[in-house]
Amino acid sequence: MVRTDQIEVWNLTDGGIARSGCVDIFNIVGNVHDPASVEEFAYQLNDGPELPVFFARRREPGARLSRAGDFSIDTIALADLGPTNRLSFRIRRAGGGDHRRKVHFRAAPFEEMQPRFRLDLDGVRGAEQVGQVVEGPWRIGEDERGRRCLEIAPDDAGYDRIILFGREDWTTGYEVHARLAITRIVAHHNIGLVFQWNPHERGDGTWLPKKWSSGLGYYCSYGEHPGIRIRFGVQAHYDESGRIRGEYLLAHRPLTTRRRVLFNRMKQKFRLSGWTTELRLHQDYCFRMHVHPKRFALTVWPAADPPPPPQLVVDDPIAPLRQGAAGILAYHVGVRLYEFEVRPLSDNPG
Repeated sequence: MVRTDQIEVWNLTDGGIARSGCVDIFNIVGNVHDPASVEEFAYQLNDGPELPVFFARRREPGARLSRAGDFSIDTIALADLGPTNRLSFRIRRAGGGDHRRKVHFRAAPFEEMQPRFRLDLDGVRGAEQVGQVVEGPWRIGEDERGRRCLEIAPDDAGYDRIILFGREDWTTGYEVHARLAITRIVAHHNIGLVFQWNPHERGDGTWLPKKWSSGLGYYCSYGEHPGIRIRFGVQAHYDESGRIRGEYLLAHRPLTTRRRVLFNRMKQKFRLSGWTTELRLHQDYCFRMHVHPKRFALTVWPAADPPPPPQLVVDDPIAPLRQGAAGILAYHVGVRLYEFEVRPLSDNPG
């Protein structure tokens, strides 16, 4: 992380390494301080042109950048990166004076052609060293038992927090496994795996599109079918009437017993909580997603229990997306990610 009295950059460290190649956009995310006083915010990569940075001037619930000052650069293409890079920020504030900050970093593309990855946090100081951050302040954390993890801290829970692993040209024929724990829930929420992730629709520095394309094997607390889901979005977005477009829901079911679901709904009915959930805080859960042209299968279970058979199976699934990286989606939750692994199905024929 880069932190000054003017700016925070969450997914770069001066002189450090940042993973790339999960998508053909290299997002840079962070927060500019005192956004109400900012008259101009721009960046320059290497010897390229100076371009505007989109940031939230005020708190905007429901926006991709919901907190005042949060910014996201989505105008850097993968091809714009070199092995070493120089990023220059310029902030002009009301009352005059430019504030400048340079960050030097090395880009480290994921090179494994096979869908193969295992999260290893030994010696790692920043989240960007092990994964490509798309959204949110991912960091290296440690829990009460001394276990190291990739983390969205409880106070940083918000709109989609996404970190990716692997290459944009991974196709199919693999299994994704994660072990994680939720530390806070702030609203209706999603948590789980993404696969065949494609970049958001790209902006120009003056706006930040919300259209997204990915496969998901995850838990969702809201909507017509709360519970675990296998789902695709292809340029998914809400239209002017509030209806979602570009969605393919392949399978769904509640995660836990009906008794717990009804208990949560009673809490919501009597305003004991603004949302319901089937998940428990500070409990490790495992998510496993089988991705094959002939079969999708999702299994979610408390990590202390033996793994059950897959709860969701889709034979001969539709394939609206052909390729993309894998990763984690955390929406309106604080989360600790302890394990993440992708391996070809040929490694696990059973």
